[in-house]
This record gives sequence, structure tokens and C-alpha cells, in this order.
Amino acid sequence: AVGILHRREERVGDPERRRLGRDAVPTQPVGDAGPVVVLALDRDEKAMASTQRLVASLRAAGVAAELYLGQAGMNAQLKYADRRRSRVAVIQGSNERDAPGGPQVTIRDLKLGAELAKGAKERADYLELRQRAQFTAPEAELVERVREVLARG
Repeated sequence: AVGILHRREERVGDPERRRLGRDAVPTQPVGDAGPVVVLALDRDEKAMASTQRLVASLRAAGVAAELYLGQAGMNAQLKYADRRRSRVAVIQGSNERDAPGGPQVTIRDLKLGAELAKGAKERADYLELRQRAQFTAPEAELVERVREVLARG
């Protein structure tokens, strides 16, 4: 359904949604896929503000997105994204945020990653899938690059 937030976000309260109020752009789910999940690797105030901005930029562009709000590590957060049927996970830890060329994001194609985990028969296929399954991009290209992954189907 258009504009419906994940129940946990409604229960906890989404600061970005409260800030934007009724003018918030409704998110559009993509087929049967769940929302893009943005992982919260660092919990300090600056890092959380940056992570919330990533979610807000995706939502403003009409991409269904949510921020992982639990205290778990990266692997548990990726499992959560799988349970939510997410096609894409966005990762930004301190290494990406403080990258020499400016803030970066790591984008993980979870569907392609699952195929990779099943095992590619040829090494060349494995290397190509691995490169396409997870890549780093400038933060400014987040929406464009996430849309590219979502378009793969």
C-alpha cells in the first residue's frame, strides 16, 4: 500500500515523517519486494543523523525505505532485510562516511547476493556476480544507484 510505514516505525515514531508531516512524499513499494533497508552500523548522533538523511532522500524520491532501529550488528541487520523481502540494503559505516573522496555508501543487491551464495559454477561468473552484488558509490548517487538495482528485477 502506498504511504504505509513499517509498523515498527509507526510504533517508535519516525522523526523524518514527523518533520515532513503531511507533505511527505508517499513511498512506492516495488512489486513484491520489501523496502530498501538502510543499516545503522554506528549509533552516535552524527552517524544516526547521516543514516536518517539517507532514508529521507530515498523516501523523497519515492523509494520505499526504512532504517533498521534495533541494536544488532550488521549480519543480523542483513537477516532482517531478508525477512522484510528487501531487494537492496544500504550500508554506511564510518569508513564510507569518512572516505577521502567524500561520503560513500555501499549498496548490496540482496537477490544477487543470494544467487552468489548458492554458488556460481565458473569463477568468472562468481567474480562478476560478486562485483554486481555489492558496490560502493558516492552518497550523492544513492537514489540513482538504488534504482538501478531495483530495476534489475
